[in-house]
Amino acid sequence: MITPVRAANSPFVRLIIERVRSKPPLGKKRKVGPFRLQWEAEDDDRVIEICREIALPDTNDARVRVEDLKFASEGPSASVRAWFTRQRRLFGRTDFNAAEVREVVRSVVRQGRVFSNRKERNLVALNVHQAKNREFDRIILLWPYEVGGNDESKRRLAYNAITRARQEAFVIVQGEERTRQPPFVPSGVLLNPDEIEVEGIDTTNLAPR
Repeated sequence: MITPVRAANSPFVRLIIERVRSKPPLGKKRKVGPFRLQWEAEDDDRVIEICREIALPDTNDARVRVEDLKFASEGPSASVRAWFTRQRRLFGRTDFNAAEVREVVRSVVRQGRVFSNRKERNLVALNVHQAKNREFDRIILLWPYEVGGNDESKRRLAYNAITRARQEAFVIVQGEERTRQPPFVPSGVLLNPDEIEVEGIDTTNLAPR
């Protein structure tokens, strides 16, 4: 599930995600769900989390040694530990500043996002930026009222999201009238409501707040 805005900024996105997670199952003829859908953390948030896990000092110019830090046996912090090992073996380095280590953590987070296996990323909710350079068999694009920018910006967002799908892409737009506006129609084109087919959903409780 991909959206151009953060869940924190859109009641519509939050409601859809919560509905997918919750009971009872969705559907009239065929019951499906609920699903274990997890919102993927922003890269910056994940970097902060990992830096805290390894006990990296907050001050960028602080000097650190591998012995000063805490590492897990697997996961992102283990990848950071492997970087320290390579630095020592190849260049004889044992002393680093916190800013350098923080950038290593950021690189590990980016690589983990791009190369995560299909099982790990099977059911996730994320924004368009997080989905960059990744592919999924199927995606659902949530397009809430809060999507801003000019027509060209909206087209780029929609394109970047929809092309993440290998097989199928579904688009859920908040407000039926917006399906007759860019990015879903060319700029300057006015469509009669009868000229476009819209499979509606009940948005009674999804008005912007």
